[in-house]
Amino acid sequence: MDQGVISACKRRYTRRYLDEVLVVLETEEDIQEDTRAARTKNNIKNYTIRSALYNLANSWQDMKASTLENCWKKLLIDVEEDSFEGFEGFEATDFKKLLHKAGEKNVTEDDVRDWIEENESDPGYQLLSMDEIAAEVTEGDKESSDDDDEEFQCKKVKLSTLRNYMDALIDYTTYSKIKETGAYYNNLRMLRELVIREQHMGGTQTKMDSFFAPRAAAIRPQPDELNPDDPQPSTSGTKATTTTTMDSDSDSE
Repeated sequence: MDQGVISACKRRYTRRYLDEVLVVLETEEDIQEDTRAARTKNNIKNYTIRSALYNLANSWQDMKASTLENCWKKLLIDVEEDSFEGFEGFEATDFKKLLHKAGEKNVTEDDVRDWIEENESDPGYQLLSMDEIAAEVTEGDKESSDDDDEEFQCKKVKLSTLRNYMDALIDYTTYSKIKETGAYYNNLRMLRELVIREQHMGGTQTKMDSFFAPRAAAIRPQPDELNPDDPQPSTSGTKATTTTTMDSDSDSE
């Protein structure tokens, strides 16, 4: 694997990482308000272990069979170094162009080459002594994880905003110059259906009385406000009831 397979995979991963975090301006007009540095920094902060795992897996999937063949040829047949084709498109000059496009004008090709070679020589782990391992464990238990929970807290996005994003992505698959985007059309539509379903599930049901305008309560006039000329409600029923009650009381006596 040291014949070039690991290095080729790491370079593909590095390219995917840069594509994900770097912000590239689409037009020259955007340079008037260049916020690439702040947006790139924010992308790096939001780059998670999950992103790294997916990028690494996809980088391995992108490895060409010819790259593996050439590595075995170097091992078995002892061919020249120049015959290795695993780095085509992933040379230091390619990374330099990408960084310059993202606004990193001061980066030189030697800087990029040193950075790539440093990553390729990194075994991916660190050798620690027994004391260092014990210190890592004990100090790690004492630290609070509240800051980490806040940093990696899932960002809440409004469903209406997601719906607009999905509509834009579906349009992109339809009109994009890259033919491969059309393969994601159906998946994006299915994902949009789930967003719409969640919108309906999260909506609050309108109460029945909200469809009708409230009626003003009738105000009964006070006795001193009554006009004697106005028609008054009948009290005959009340008098009859009173008389009947009194009569029944007299009979009982």
